[in-house]
Amino acid sequence: MKKTLLLISLGAVAMHAGACGCHSSWYADYSDWGKLQLKGNQLSDKEGNPVQLTGWSTQSLHLDEVQECLGESQWKLMNQYGANIVRLAMNVDAPDAYLSNPDKFKDIVKKSIAETRLLNMYCMIDWHIIPDSINYADPNDYVAESKDFFGEISKYCSDNGYDHVLYEICNEPNCGWINVKNYAEEVIPVITANQPDAIIVVGTDQWCQKIMEPVFNPINPDYKKNVMYSFHYYACSHYSFLGDFRNAQKNIPVFVSEWSAFKFDGSGPFCAQNGDEMIAACEKRDIAPQVVSWCIGTWGGKKENSSFLENICDAKSSSYKDDNGKKYSDYVYELMPYCYAPDPTILNIITSTEFFINPNPTSGEFTITLAENIEANVEIVNMAGQVVASQRFEGTTTINNSLTAGVYTVVVKSNGGVSTQKLVVK
Repeated sequence: MKKTLLLISLGAVAMHAGACGCHSSWYADYSDWGKLQLKGNQLSDKEGNPVQLTGWSTQSLHLDEVQECLGESQWKLMNQYGANIVRLAMNVDAPDAYLSNPDKFKDIVKKSIAETRLLNMYCMIDWHIIPDSINYADPNDYVAESKDFFGEISKYCSDNGYDHVLYEICNEPNCGWINVKNYAEEVIPVITANQPDAIIVVGTDQWCQKIMEPVFNPINPDYKKNVMYSFHYYACSHYSFLGDFRNAQKNIPVFVSEWSAFKFDGSGPFCAQNGDEMIAACEKRDIAPQVVSWCIGTWGGKKENSSFLENICDAKSSSYKDDNGKKYSDYVYELMPYCYAPDPTILNIITSTEFFINPNPTSGEFTITLAENIEANVEIVNMAGQVVASQRFEGTTTINNSLTAGVYTVVVKSNGGVSTQKLVVK
């Protein structure tokens, strides 16, 4: 069957994406975006175009049940599900955590940085303070250790040209914003001494929920090009904070570095609607024109409802089901840019869809031909990440090209996976 692909309006594309359950219809990574930067409040690529990082946070690196869920094969599996960022959660002062063996955990982090770079994924390094009581968690307790860690890791990145790393220097503090701010202004220059343009995410008070406080008392403006502020959201517990989150987006750069559709302790119920509202707030809107990146929890073998996979970290592992039988993993990967469900019988292998473009470069009509005669979706994506054309076809489709001159990404999605190629229009 041969069909002709006509350009369609972006509004129609958005309706199509919503109909299939996708919250995003395109995928890009370090190979497309390169070193990230802040343009005003917007996280942007090397050319200054808005980006949205989406991926998983691991459970803490020190936990026994997480060890088989770390490493290159796991980052690759995340990537195959659609993630373009890995967040390495690292508890600092829990038993057997970072302070028990700093060299061991520095090595794990360095290895993970190298592995994610090979996969063209971004990597966020998290410094997570465990409260010594339910009401107190102050990163200043370990400021010397933090400066040592981030100094060594940022120098390692600088020496090796690893500019895909983001630094989250205090996860979930609970000690008053002024104390967090003072800590951050000590640690940030340690990183920028090695990487002057590093993206540094600063935790906000009350376990990263008081996102409005930095609006009125921001970090030293000398670091404006570096600093973003983190917001954490557990959909069953923190719905009341969404208004503050939306308001903060108008004023400061925000990164949702940890969230899930459950309670803050990882237990049920499954609050998908509350989660959907947070995701909608991360999309670009006229009233808050900032695309917000996010990492969802969690990737690991710990038996919590909020774990994407249970027991073992492979594509055959199941996850929590709600009362209607919907798996949490189904909900999560529908949020990812690929928006497809890998075959659960496949272990760590998700194939791609091979296709050919002829002619390329083109100044007019061109044809896309699949290597196999199967059904697929094709999307034409411009350099701003906008889908300018979309069509479902089988085998072969011809595109009547009224695109303006430039470079585009052709994305072909089928049950076999996702493949992309560059298209040059003269």
